[in-house]
Amino acid sequence: MIGDILNKDIIVTGIGMIGDFGVGKDDFKEFLAAKKPKIKLADINFDDYIDTGNLRRADPTSLLASVAAKLAVCDANLNFYNAPAERRGIVLGTMHGALGFTEDYHKDLVLGNPKMVSPLLFSNSVLNVMASYISTIFNIKGFSTTIVGHNSVFSSIKCAVDLLLADIVDVCIVGGVDVYREILNEPYSCCLDNM
Repeated sequence: MIGDILNKDIIVTGIGMIGDFGVGKDDFKEFLAAKKPKIKLADINFDDYIDTGNLRRADPTSLLASVAAKLAVCDANLNFYNAPAERRGIVLGTMHGALGFTEDYHKDLVLGNPKMVSPLLFSNSVLNVMASYISTIFNIKGFSTTIVGHNSVFSSIKCAVDLLLADIVDVCIVGGVDVYREILNEPYSCCLDNM
């Protein structure tokens, strides 16, 4: 519980984690105890966790965010659907969004045959696409946004608390997602060199 602010209790519950350690908080605990080796995210079968039928064009980052959201809602041990769809929210933080997809899409567009690149896939390069996919899975018709920047997860938590306090939403999924890509090596190295 964050606290009783303006006589309104805000309860933070539910953890959804997915990464190179595995899927879920139990895999993370085992990873911290050095009992389980790292895995490759490409080895995760998303169909084991979510119905990917409506997400067949989703980029891998959106799939990761969707699985983490599903795990968090299940772990919260509350009925997320008790709140009307218009009173459910999602606030997601990211630094780079679906950078891998954007990089691959751009390469296909510029270096390949532009006529062969599907315009239907362009939406995956938009930073808010991950929150949109989660909104689809959980029938969220209320507040939905993505916060971008180096403090995006903490800013997302603050935004979710503000939404709850302002009585804009009754429940809110909040979190962050990013996937490492080698294209980030050079810019981050330059940043570190300039510190």
